[in-house]
Order: sequence, then structure tokens, then C-alpha cells
Amino acid sequence: MVLLILAAVAIGLSVGDNGIITSARNATKQWEEGAEKEQDELKQIANFINSHGNGNGASESGNKIANAKPSPGEGVTTFDETTELEDDLGNIVKVPSGFGIAEESGTKVEEGIVIEDDIGNQFVWIPVGEYKTTNSTKTNNLVRRSWEISNGVAEPVEVAEGETIGTFNEGGAYYGEEDERSLAKDQIEAFKTSANSNKGFYTGRYEQGKGNVCKAGVEVDSNISIRNAKSNAEAMYSENVTGELISSYAWDTTLNFIAQNNPNGYALLTTTDSQYGNIGTGIKKATGEDEADNYCNIHDMVGNFSEWTTEYVWASDGDFGYSCVNRGGNYNNISTFADGTDNSRASSYMSDRAFSMGNVGNTNSSYIAYRVQLYL
Repeated sequence: MVLLILAAVAIGLSVGDNGIITSARNATKQWEEGAEKEQDELKQIANFINSHGNGNGASESGNKIANAKPSPGEGVTTFDETTELEDDLGNIVKVPSGFGIAEESGTKVEEGIVIEDDIGNQFVWIPVGEYKTTNSTKTNNLVRRSWEISNGVAEPVEVAEGETIGTFNEGGAYYGEEDERSLAKDQIEAFKTSANSNKGFYTGRYEQGKGNVCKAGVEVDSNISIRNAKSNAEAMYSENVTGELISSYAWDTTLNFIAQNNPNGYALLTTTDSQYGNIGTGIKKATGEDEADNYCNIHDMVGNFSEWTTEYVWASDGDFGYSCVNRGGNYNNISTFADGTDNSRASSYMSDRAFSMGNVGNTNSSYIAYRVQLYL
């Protein structure tokens, strides 16, 4: 009898809008909806923080380069969109969509931050402007440079835009990419704007290999004309990032970065000693094969093959009105070095490194290859 009465009372209390049980159920529903809404709001706040940093330009700990590196044998995880990562010292590195941090990457900019695409091509972040190192803050401006080689150790002189460097032949001059005759005349401003705005760009970790790849252990794609090198570089990527034949701005800024973070300093860039790179040995090596020529995770800029850049030297020579410049030491010539575009050696430097494009740009050489630059 008591159970029947209690059951009846419970049924009665649930009848009507003001019943105690109905009210409790409504309150529970409202609490659950409120909690769900709160969780959604918290997720939105977390996403905002992760995408915009902590208010000082630094990303949260989840966006650390160290955390994005794969474990040995794990494989690279690529990003679906351009992502800002932070190195161990607080430097921001922008990783383009379709790339991830390589297993071999450093976790500080000074060590060389290596990115890798889904087929294994690798590139190294080159900081532009101020960046932090373990011991100090350094400046690596995006400019062409005149490398003073007195005693082989002097810091380079930054060259103002439009200014010539040295002389070539009789009254000729050496110019950058802005001139109308330059291969880069239609592209250089976009590269400079991006690199300065994003505080960096990427240089190919290796000389470009056969099959239009930037990977270790591949036969170097040498004996190629500058126009074909330019076409190959631009064909690597069609979206998210731009690939181009390396410019003098990118080359000089990359070399300056290497010298800033190596015990040999600027002497490294004027050496002809084969212990620092494959210079004058007569032996061609595959990409990355020379273990000594690996500075800031970038291979073979001191030696192995000289590489086309998009500068030119003007020389009055009938239809052959200008010549394109290649840079870097090579296995074939003991007198070449990473960069020597200084006033004291401009003439001999250009004689060694300038090859006339002529009307079709088919000039090539067995010891000249090329390297690719990337920018967002």
C-alpha cells in the first residue's frame, strides 16, 4: 500500500509545468547545454591563442619546432596550412603548407631549421633581419654584399640597391636583379617583399639533383643552361609556396648566415682549402656527400659545383650583350671560392664565373649546377 501511494505521489508531482521532477529535468538540460557552450567557447579561445601567439609574437608551447620534429623513423608530418613555429630561443619560423619539420632539423635557427615536403625535398630557413642565437642577437639583412677578402676574414660590405660591384672588362659593370636585362626582373621584388615581411625565406638544403629534386645522395644536375635551371626551379611547386632559381640576394644572405654561425667566420667563404668543401679535387660528389661542407644544415655552398644565380654582368659583345653569373667553389677549379664579388677581384672573379647567355641562353658547363630558393 505504501509503495502504491509513493508511486502515485511521484506521478502527480511530474504532472504540470511546475512539477518538481519536470523542473529538475529542465534544470539538468539547461546545465548540460550551458556546459557544452562553455566548452565550445574554451576551444575557440585555445584556437585563437595557438594561431595568434601569446601577445608577444611567440607561439604557445604546442607550436615549438622541437615538438614538431618526428622521432627517428617516424616520418614527417606535413601541415595543412602555413604554420608559425617557435624555435628554442623564441625565433618565429613560418612553415608553408605541404611541409613539415624534418628529422634532421635543428631546434634553433642558428642550427638550421630543415623543412621537408611529402616526397622528401628539403629546404633550410634563412632568417632576415634580427634573430636570436644562443649567445647574442644578430642581424642578417636581405642585401647583396661585396666580400672584402683582405686577410680572408673581413665582414662583407652591404651593397645599396642599384649599386654596381666592381668592374668587368672595359667599362662594363656588374648588377643585381632589378635591371631590365636580369633573369629575375619580373620576380625579384616579390621575393624581396616576402622575405622581408616574413623575416625569412628558404634555401635548398642541397644543390638540385637529377629529377628536379632537393635531396641527399642524388647526382647533381649539372651541365645545365641557366634558363633550364630557372624553369626547373619554378616547376617544383605550383601552390602554397614559390620556388625560383636562387638570386644574389638569397645567396649572399645565406652565406652571411652561415658565416655568422660558424667558428671559421667569414674566412670560410673565401677559402680554397678542400678540407672545408670539395674545391679543386677533380672529383664530382653527389648532393650532401661531402661531410665537411655542411654548415647550418646547408650542404655544398663552399664547394662541389658552382651554381647559377640570377645576376648578370654587362659586357659589350655584339649580340651577346650580357652574361649570367654563377657562384660558389667547385671541384674543377682550385681558385674558386664561395663568394668573391669584391672590388679587388671583381674582374678575375667575373671572368671565371660569367658565361654569356647569348640569344637563347644555352650556355652550360659540367661544373655548374643550381640551387632553389623558396618563399611564402
